[in-house]
Amino acid sequence: MTAGSFNSQAKGLSGRSSAAVQAIIKKVVQAAYAAFTHGLNLALTISFALLLLSGTVSYATGTKDGSTMFPEDSDLALETA
Repeated sequence: MTAGSFNSQAKGLSGRSSAAVQAIIKKVVQAAYAAFTHGLNLALTISFALLLLSGTVSYATGTKDGSTMFPEDSDLALETA
C-alpha cells in the first residue's frame, strides 16, 4: 500500500473479481486513508500544543524581572567603558 503497487494489482484484478470483492477493497482503502488522516491530525494537534506550552514556559521563565533576554544599548556602553 505504501509502495503504490496495491492500486495496480487491484486494477489488474478488477475484471476478474466480483462486485463484493471490489466493495471490500474500496472499504479497506477508505479506512486506511481515514486512519492516516486521523493520525496526521492528531500528531499536528499534539505538536501545536507542545509548541504553545514550550513558548509559554520560556516566556514565563525568561522574563522574570521584566527585562528582555538581550542587553540594552546602555548596558553595552557600561561594559565597554
